[in-house]
Formats: sequence, structure tokens, C-alpha cells
Amino acid sequence: MTSAATWTWLGPLAALLIAVALAHNRLLRRRQLLERAWAQIDVQLARRHDLVPELVAAVQAQFGHERTTLEQLAAARTSARAAQAARTAHLTPPERAVAEVGLSQALGTLSARVGALPGLPSSHAVRRLLEDLVSTENRIAFARQHYNDTVLAYREACGRFPTAVVARAFRFRPVPFLDLPLSSPQQPG
Repeated sequence: MTSAATWTWLGPLAALLIAVALAHNRLLRRRQLLERAWAQIDVQLARRHDLVPELVAAVQAQFGHERTTLEQLAAARTSARAAQAARTAHLTPPERAVAEVGLSQALGTLSARVGALPGLPSSHAVRRLLEDLVSTENRIAFARQHYNDTVLAYREACGRFPTAVVARAFRFRPVPFLDLPLSSPQQPG
């Protein structure tokens, strides 16, 4: 084979390999951005988990007749923390967020019941904790929106030709949007 014939097929092959490498690197970058976006949600969820014991301690004395609500809240927090720790179990963010729904519901119930008790919402400690909780829920909502925007960009990258061929070849899996409601506590009155 002559030198000119070798270059005739080596040039396009090199261009193809470069294109595949660039597409693969773009997909890796998008996946890393997804992981970073979920990490932001994780930070806010951990913050929320840390607020729960303080809130329970602040309302427990005046909330003795609502022991079941406090126990449900503690159980929901334990479940949510276990899901957060389950990163090593390869749970997807939506699977991990399912445990957070139970905590959101328990926090919403507690928030509503605290608001119904005379004098308790005006307690400085309870008011501060409820405000911190609402602020954290807002941060979770913003982080979730950022995560979903990142999922959209990843899905679009995986769906465009020729990157779609590379995505399929290197098993870049589709990622679902996070559409579970994570927040429900109410602003203290």
C-alpha cells in the first residue's frame, strides 16, 4: 500500500476518533454536572435533617399530647438520613428523594399543628426554627430546579446525533427528572 493510500483512510479514521473522544468528554462533563447539582440538593437535605431534632426539642414540652406526630417525624428523619447515606447503594436521586417525601409530609403536619397551638408559634426559638426550615425548603426547591435543568441539558446532549451514538456505545444512561414534592412546611404566622 502506498503512502497516499494510507493517508486516505487514516485521516477520516483519526477525525472519527477525535469526534468520539470529544463527544465522550462532553457527556462525562454533563454527568459530572449532574452529580454536582445533586450534591447541592444533598447539602440542603442534610441541613433540613439537622433542623428536625432542634425543632422537636423546642416544641416537645408543649406538644406532649401530639407524641405520635413527633415519633412519625423522628422516623421520617431516620429514613431520610438512611437514604442520604445510601449513596454507596447506587440509589438514583429520585429513589433517594422518595424517603424525603415522608419527611416533608411529617414536617408539614408538625408545622400545621404548631401553628394551631396558642402561643407556641410566637416562641422565639420555634419561630426561628420554622423560618430556618422554610428557608431550607426554598433552597431545596431552587437546587431541585437547577438539578432538573442539568438533567435536561444532559438528556439533550445524549439525544443529539452524533453524540447519541457515543452515548449508547458507552452506556450513558438516561436520567429522570426529580419531580417529587420535597417541601411543604408553612411560613410561621
